[in-house]
Amino acid sequence: MRESPLFRRYGAIPLLSRGAIPPGPVGKPANWARTLPRLWRYLAEYRVRLGAILCSVVLLAALVLLAPYLLGVAIDALLVEPPQGSPLRLIALLAGVYLAQLAVSMAQSHAMIGIAQRAVMAIRRDVFTRLHALPMAYYATRHAGEIASRLTNDLDNLGQTLSQAVLRIGTSLVVFVGMLGLMVWLNPVLAGVSLIVVPMMFVGARWVGARTPLLFKRQQADVGALVGFLDETLSAQLASKAFGREEAAIAAFEGYNGRLRVSAYWAQTYSGFVSKLMYICDNLSFSLILVIGGVLALHGQVSIGVIVTFGEYARQFSRQLNQVSTQINTVLAAVAGAERAFELLDEDTEPDGTLGLDTVRGDIRFEGVGFAYGQGATVLDDVDLHIPAGTTLALIGPTGAGKSTVVQLLSRFHDVSAGRILVDGHDLRDLRRADLRRQMGFVLQEPLLFNASVRDNVRYARVEASDAEVERACRLANAHAFIEKLPQGYDTLLRHEGGDISQGQRQLLTIARAILADPRILILDEATSSIDSLTEAHIQEALAHLMRGRTCLVIAHRLHTIRHAEQILVLDRGRVVERGCHETLIADGGLYARLYGQSPAAPT
Repeated sequence: MRESPLFRRYGAIPLLSRGAIPPGPVGKPANWARTLPRLWRYLAEYRVRLGAILCSVVLLAALVLLAPYLLGVAIDALLVEPPQGSPLRLIALLAGVYLAQLAVSMAQSHAMIGIAQRAVMAIRRDVFTRLHALPMAYYATRHAGEIASRLTNDLDNLGQTLSQAVLRIGTSLVVFVGMLGLMVWLNPVLAGVSLIVVPMMFVGARWVGARTPLLFKRQQADVGALVGFLDETLSAQLASKAFGREEAAIAAFEGYNGRLRVSAYWAQTYSGFVSKLMYICDNLSFSLILVIGGVLALHGQVSIGVIVTFGEYARQFSRQLNQVSTQINTVLAAVAGAERAFELLDEDTEPDGTLGLDTVRGDIRFEGVGFAYGQGATVLDDVDLHIPAGTTLALIGPTGAGKSTVVQLLSRFHDVSAGRILVDGHDLRDLRRADLRRQMGFVLQEPLLFNASVRDNVRYARVEASDAEVERACRLANAHAFIEKLPQGYDTLLRHEGGDISQGQRQLLTIARAILADPRILILDEATSSIDSLTEAHIQEALAHLMRGRTCLVIAHRLHTIRHAEQILVLDRGRVVERGCHETLIADGGLYARLYGQSPAAPT
């Protein structure tokens, strides 16, 4: 096998063999038997309109076949002595046929585009809904950009194929069969001459069809990888500039871009081979018809009009085969994209409980809880703890001790591997996730804001809250003063995840959001770790309002902020090594005392 020097930079590409597929993971080609029935379920509700479109396909094919036949009849009529019929009338008749073709084609295209876009909208809605039911572990191993590519690029390609390629294939097949019948009826000898090139077309189409499915799937996978890289890189511009990684990012982009160029090159090269083969076959067939038709005409076995009709049919004949072959490649790419979208629908969702709770007191127990991510190392081992309703538990420990895992298990972002977690005496796995999380509020280390107004960002916790309730929450969170100074106050649009206000101000808005949610269980995950001391005082005052009367789990980097917690739990390597109040743990002189001495703002 030969290699392409043009693309050696991104990997050797063997040519002209059945295995001539660019290197890299591409997965299996589109599974027609599984994908097409699933696609039909989205189209089935439009079966009446699809039936009408099918009838229009037959009508359009009849009009396409009629024009060359009328042309031949007109020529024969005008060549006899005396000429029969008026040339103007024949021209008007042909013009009417062509205008009818245009009208039917536009009507069926309009109808099919509407059906295709509705079907794609339904698929996209179902996939997006499914994404919200997938466990957090799924997102830990996927690029957001790659997932977005499946909902956008792949499904857009599917919509275009359904609205265009399917109609073209259907019309071409009907025209091909009808044309074959008419050619045999008009002159079997010339029909046989026209069919000489069919084996060549078939072999070429089969050769391409054996290669294009993998190529198109590889191309779409490379598009998804590039989109994922762009999403990650563009969202990390601050880090990229701060660490001088621009050149490295450009070099990595060149790799992704180059791989996409390779896969797109080969997908389009192989798929474009058919049109070139059809062009050769078209000219060969037309030449044979003219030569042999001329001989037959000299012997009076065929009329000039029939030769002209056959010449037009010969061009149409290869054109229809070319249309089918070309559009089949488009369909292959679209089915591969649909399969990638349906793969998301096949992902296992989070298991959910059946017990619903309108409210909880907030009494929490961990009994022998163990956890490991997949087949990885154990993160928590035999953890026992009790948080009475309305009290505060602080989780302390070195990086990687398992503090955040405790919070994630309580929130059911993951389920325990061993033991159980109880809320008000109910096993967490028996509770409906939505009911549980409705009772929980979160203030995280990195404030999460949206491209929306200040008011809508706070109201995200409870969309039915009034403007007065939003303002009250912001006052309690010490956020009202700075909001009033913004250009449009509460209606100021925050862009770039709140990047146009300070880190402390963003955190105050998330505290206001949690106050508005009025949860019974509150999670504070290092909410002040990246805040200056002056801003921290405002945040601590806001948190005091928020924590009052609620069950709170606090993960703190600055240990002086949790001195007054009723209970402090010290974790190390996934196990509980100390527990007690601040004074007791300091007196014990263990890990907590050492961490407290190293903590920012701790007394020296």
